[in-house]
Amino acid sequence: MKLYEIRPVAHMRSAFRQKYGIPRQPRMVDGLRSEIVFDHEFNIPEAVRGLDKFSHIWLIWGFSENQLNMRELHPAWRPTVRPPRLGGSVRMGVFATRSPYRPNSLGMSAVKLVEVKYEDGQVSLIVEGADLLDGTPIYDIKPYLPYSDAITEATEGFVARPEASGKTEEFGETGKCGKTEEHGDPERAGEKDDIPGAQMTCVEVEFPDHLLAKVEEQYRKPIIGILQLDPRDAYDRDSDKPSRLAFGNVDIEFISREGKLIVTAVRELAE
Repeated sequence: MKLYEIRPVAHMRSAFRQKYGIPRQPRMVDGLRSEIVFDHEFNIPEAVRGLDKFSHIWLIWGFSENQLNMRELHPAWRPTVRPPRLGGSVRMGVFATRSPYRPNSLGMSAVKLVEVKYEDGQVSLIVEGADLLDGTPIYDIKPYLPYSDAITEATEGFVARPEASGKTEEFGETGKCGKTEEHGDPERAGEKDDIPGAQMTCVEVEFPDHLLAKVEEQYRKPIIGILQLDPRDAYDRDSDKPSRLAFGNVDIEFISREGKLIVTAVRELAE
């Protein structure tokens, strides 16, 4: 078999310092901004000429942290996986999911392009809604074309839209918690799939003001959005043990009580 080699054109700078807490799909959390910094060979303004005319872009990137065995040259892959949306108890074919344990370990995300930036000789892109770990390699960038990329009749398979837990919420086209976008369809929120556990739940979050004040303003809205999506693994959701989420320059500790997540501590992370 002939092998093909690809190389990164850029790397991601994001507030996600660990895999835990990263939304499982792009554009699920409002206010989540990050920066794509082009590598030296591709740090050429002409290479992004015209990109600023597009509102959204596709990112082709690598699951750089998914090695099952770090001693192996290539990441391990699995023919079947347990999607978190199914509670980790049902197996699906890897090609029917967006699991990181893939033969070629590639991911793709559609994100909002906020700015094409050129500063001090460095080309970068400011984007919103990326579900990527800090340092993730970006292999390609393409403009999102609504007339061909948006498929209105597409079905969702076993992946249902979010439903609220603990209080009434509305969900827009992107499935964000507590938000209905201009072209959203709230009537579809809460549709059930035939597979038990396929529904994603948005939870109520209690974040005391004195703790929220310890978080930089730019990170407050994204952190609350991440917690609303409940970052805990399915098998941990019945536990009353504290969980921790590292985001930006802070470590957030929270517990689950009476169907909602309660933030109990905020600590500054060392650089």
